[in-house]
Amino acid sequence: MFPKEAIFAVAALLASLLPSAARIPRWLWIGVSGGAILLIGATVQSHAPLAQLVGRWPRYEGLITLSVYVMALWFGSHLLGATAGADRILIFRRAVSVASIVLAAVSIAEAFGLEPIQTTASRSGALLGNATDQGVVGVMFFAVLAVPVARHWAFPDAPQARGSGKKDARNKGTPLPGLRPWLALAGTASALVTVVISASRAAFLSLMLIIVALIALELVRRRILTNNGLRELSRSTARDKRTRAGLVGGIALASIGFVLLAFPLITLRLFGLTPLSGRTISDRGMIYRAALDVGWRHPLTGVGPSGFVDAVPSFLGSNWYGTVGPNVTLDSPHNWILQALVAGGIPLAVLALALAVGVAMVGILRWTRAVGVGSDLDRSRPDHLAGAGLAILGFGVALMTDFTSPGTTVFAALLIGSLVSATPRAAAGALLRRGDPLWRQFGRMVRTIAFGGIAILLIIAAAAEIPLQWGADSAAAHDVTQARSQFDTALALRPWDSDAASIAGQLMAQQAEQQVPGAADAATVFATRSLMATPGSVQAAKALAVGQQYSGHLADARATLAALKRKVPLDSGVVLRLGGVDVLLGNYPSAETELLQATRLSPKDPAPWEALAYLYGRTGDLSAAAAATAHSKKLTLQVR
Repeated sequence: MFPKEAIFAVAALLASLLPSAARIPRWLWIGVSGGAILLIGATVQSHAPLAQLVGRWPRYEGLITLSVYVMALWFGSHLLGATAGADRILIFRRAVSVASIVLAAVSIAEAFGLEPIQTTASRSGALLGNATDQGVVGVMFFAVLAVPVARHWAFPDAPQARGSGKKDARNKGTPLPGLRPWLALAGTASALVTVVISASRAAFLSLMLIIVALIALELVRRRILTNNGLRELSRSTARDKRTRAGLVGGIALASIGFVLLAFPLITLRLFGLTPLSGRTISDRGMIYRAALDVGWRHPLTGVGPSGFVDAVPSFLGSNWYGTVGPNVTLDSPHNWILQALVAGGIPLAVLALALAVGVAMVGILRWTRAVGVGSDLDRSRPDHLAGAGLAILGFGVALMTDFTSPGTTVFAALLIGSLVSATPRAAAGALLRRGDPLWRQFGRMVRTIAFGGIAILLIIAAAAEIPLQWGADSAAAHDVTQARSQFDTALALRPWDSDAASIAGQLMAQQAEQQVPGAADAATVFATRSLMATPGSVQAAKALAVGQQYSGHLADARATLAALKRKVPLDSGVVLRLGGVDVLLGNYPSAETELLQATRLSPKDPAPWEALAYLYGRTGDLSAAAAATAHSKKLTLQVR
């Protein structure tokens, strides 16, 4: 995540040195500022104000990542805003085309079992973090490129205005001025391939809506141009264009069909026929109910940015822990409206909806004006606005079942900034432009310095990923000394990141359960450090309990687990470990109670029955031990 943000921050820093094409409109600044105030207010009332203000794992959507999102808004308006020339739009389309081709190449490689980027996921998505994000980016790339490509191949304008022998100023260029049509077509086709291989149903739904909206926009556009005097195409020219469009469309559909037939797993997942895909749908219902419960408990302020990860475990029911398991970390409601609700309460949810409506209305207004007025920008501007609007539509639809992340939101925010940008109040030049007021030059310098500071911070944060990964590798190799050294280096680079310590503690806890010498003490140290900053972290508390148990501090482990059980009483993993610690402490009646509860919470898990067999063996109840052992073996066979 941090490498992506660091690269973009450097790009924004360089962009700040260039002349501005537009500015972010005042209403959007007010809305964003209002959202920031609501989030800060919610953070102050949270259980971990500093950690949540900065941002927490895995998306760190506090000051760090949200600042990058705002930079993306500015970037889109600054370089691709209201007065951006055709040359800038051309460069943008070229960049998107190349990026789309690269993304498709990585997706194809992953579909064939190759791993250009190491990952443990069974679906493509390593380049952007997960398959859904990769599919959503493919959808946005398709939207940006499909508008000019479709008009070049299928929806050409007439070369002359009605009743005039002169060419219309709007049509003196091609729909793809300066951009090789086949490059744009390859980028569009690559985007489709990426969406298909991602097997993301959210991305597919977004893609279908974009195609329908594209046709609707084209009908509206042609009506506007006809009303302004555009002549219809000759029949022969229109027939040639539509024949070529049909050929290209047929090839695209055939390619999608080939991919679906060549990779049955993709087809099965899209239609919900795999066990995991079917379970994902039912999981969403449990997530939404839990998110609504969190929002209902904190209606005015929410739980602050990144606070959902610690708040939601108390609201998850036994079905969640029984089907999904106790080791899955849920950090988002997987719905952008609910995400706003739990982060900042009802006020932030209402503000988010208002901003979404505002972006839609202003975007439509900007596009209709660009189509109707016409200028020396030829068709680049209205086509760019249409593509940006369709991409934002697809992004918003996908977020109804997904979550925001830098891999998708940065590009979407850039397009929003470009779509709703306002004309500069005065000619905005580069960093230091002769003749500009001193205060304006000073403001640009402050902005550039701020961007530079954010870029440096993100580069350092990204660098911490290297020792963090090396530490994980060392831990997996049972080299505790080297792992601790690497984790300490990562924490030195990101001292504000309490979740890095939590991750280190969890990895060490895994090794402690394998009886690796020194791992238990390391787990205790790192988990304690994490809990000092985020006392409500369930994952860090679990790691601490493991460290305490395997380092021989059983009473401390029991106290930690008892507190955890009060927070997450339906977590079968916590109840099971609490029962196991009671066995080691000799609290046999309490241990039996906890272990029997664990069997009820997770009826298909053989582990509680194995623990019960051990308990009954220690108490001398051999018949009960034999029965528990038999039941454990039966469940083990069923799992296999």
